[in-house]
Amino acid sequence: MIAEHIGRPIQLVAISEEQAVEGMCQAGMPEPLAQAMSSLNRVIAAGWVAEVTDDAPRLLGRPATTWTDFAAEHRHVWQ
Repeated sequence: MIAEHIGRPIQLVAISEEQAVEGMCQAGMPEPLAQAMSSLNRVIAAGWVAEVTDDAPRLLGRPATTWTDFAAEHRHVWQ
């Protein structure tokens, strides 16, 4: 979807959890927080938080932004 909005192909580069933690630490994130983020990534990858709810629209008081709209509105970030 991002590629469609920026007009060029993009490629996912898979990295290990260790590489992700190392990269976060190199970017200045404290190691305990990097480990916590890695743990959250495992939860997401396992599909434990894949349930769709109406929480966002209820809390925001408006419809949630779709991924397509988000990608279109923020395409400048990836260009």
